[in-house]
Amino acid sequence: MVLSEAEQDAFVARLVGSETYQKGAVDVVATRPPMQLVTRLFDSAASVRKPRGTVRVVMISDTHERHRLLDLPPGDVLVHSGDLMLFNSSYSKETSMRKLADFNEWLATLDYHDKIVVAGNHDYCLQSLGRDAVRTALSSCTYLENEFCELNWSQLRVYGSPASVPNPLPAWRGGGVSNSPNRAFQYTSQATTSEGYAGTETDLAAVFAAVPGNLDILVVHGPVASMAPAPEYVLQPRPPLVVCGHVHEQHGAQQLGDTVVVHATSMGPTFSPTEPPIIIDISAP
Repeated sequence: MVLSEAEQDAFVARLVGSETYQKGAVDVVATRPPMQLVTRLFDSAASVRKPRGTVRVVMISDTHERHRLLDLPPGDVLVHSGDLMLFNSSYSKETSMRKLADFNEWLATLDYHDKIVVAGNHDYCLQSLGRDAVRTALSSCTYLENEFCELNWSQLRVYGSPASVPNPLPAWRGGGVSNSPNRAFQYTSQATTSEGYAGTETDLAAVFAAVPGNLDILVVHGPVASMAPAPEYVLQPRPPLVVCGHVHEQHGAQQLGDTVVVHATSMGPTFSPTEPPIIIDISAP
């Protein structure tokens, strides 16, 4: 049965909540070896002095159309690592473009020197529009789709990719991988592009083979640990920072070799935007 958009909106309203984190909350990634990698503060990190010669990066992800509920701290660079939309593949192009315009208008209100956005597996309209059309629609940021850029203000070298793989299913759901219809920019060995996926695991290896080695930030939708070619790339060129999302339960940060990997998901496990933004200060080029 095909649901109307009004029926889908009603379902989404029941599924996705409006509960948020405490105003001013922010997770701060330590710039020196800490007892714990991430510290939660409640003053928008105003008490954390930015070291001289650094760029403050504010990271979010998986906002799923609840972006206007977020309370974001000051910083220099904003990174959004995908899933702007929710069940986007079920909506018309006109509705999707209206939602995309709202996201772009929100971005325009944010006071950051540079803003980086990649897509995620829920962002079917971005996949169907194509890179150039998305870049026109998202005029308030730098949109990256398997490509490199040097940011205008910070001069940070960034590579952005919307790549991810389907989430594994827990044992109580029978194991295997998710058959979610939200497959934009996803790679899998179990299906073909005709089923909505972006490609195979071989294609995914080519995505990471094309990433340059002289990066400051790698932004990718899927967690690097979930994609076979990704950890090898991260451990070899050793970019200082990787930002990802996709798995809501993994909000936080971890160390992978010399690289800090930030899971910047804004949606919590209960599908409300309960996870605060994460910030880190990295050396300016």
